[in-house]
Amino acid sequence: MPDAASPVSAVVPCKGRLAHLKITLPLLMALPLREVVVVDYDCPEGTGDWVQTTFPAARLVRVANQPGFSISVARNLGARVTTAPWIFFVDADTKVFPGLWDEIAPRLAPGAFFVAEPRLFDLWGTFVTARTDFDALGGFDEIFQGWGGEDADFLERLVILGRRPLRFDARLAEAIQHSDELRMRHHQNRDRQLSGLVNDTYRMIKNDLARQGAPLDEAMRLRLYGEVRESMADGARATTYEVRFRDYPMHDHVLTATLKYQLRPQDGAAPADPPAR
Repeated sequence: MPDAASPVSAVVPCKGRLAHLKITLPLLMALPLREVVVVDYDCPEGTGDWVQTTFPAARLVRVANQPGFSISVARNLGARVTTAPWIFFVDADTKVFPGLWDEIAPRLAPGAFFVAEPRLFDLWGTFVTARTDFDALGGFDEIFQGWGGEDADFLERLVILGRRPLRFDARLAEAIQHSDELRMRHHQNRDRQLSGLVNDTYRMIKNDLARQGAPLDEAMRLRLYGEVRESMADGARATTYEVRFRDYPMHDHVLTATLKYQLRPQDGAAPADPPAR
């Protein structure tokens, strides 16, 4: 049940995962959290109505007229209505057990965030961060489309910000296994491998630029994402990106610093799954 003195609020987005949420939300509501915010992202299964009836103590954010799904937008909407100094992001298909709270609560301290150890594929979206750090980053990057990369991006940007990861035992959370068909159902691009590759490449380029002191504004990020996605429409050809990030004026000329990325298929190799993020 909600605890007004608790330093942690949880945010759970849901679209087309009501069957999972019926398993996971009771476990989350049993933790001594200040509040649990469920984001009904135009869920066709009536998530909001079920939450309102079954767990009226949960806070509910409803998003209408969105046939697709952006988990970045959903998490941002949920996080912005939280009231605790720490935010626990967790997916609708992830079960959390009481020991997770016991492991995290005594170690909450400025400058840290909490991630699972080992870094299991299905638990990248399960982590705790300070609300001040969420605000400093401007939340999740809403340029991401389709599946994958947005959670790894947020955690990577926390490190760039100078925050340190602390670990909790991955056995204290468990994702409900499901098919790629369910995972990709509400995305325009239904190819998980391609979606993950586009998003990870975009993430790598923009964060490398940020490390070099050349962060991209929203318009530049939108342009970069479009270029990456377009270039990967034909995954059989090599793709090269050369991104200029700084000019150095000299006495009679200018030196330009660039970052160069090259993706190329391996001859005779079968397409591989994207690496666990």
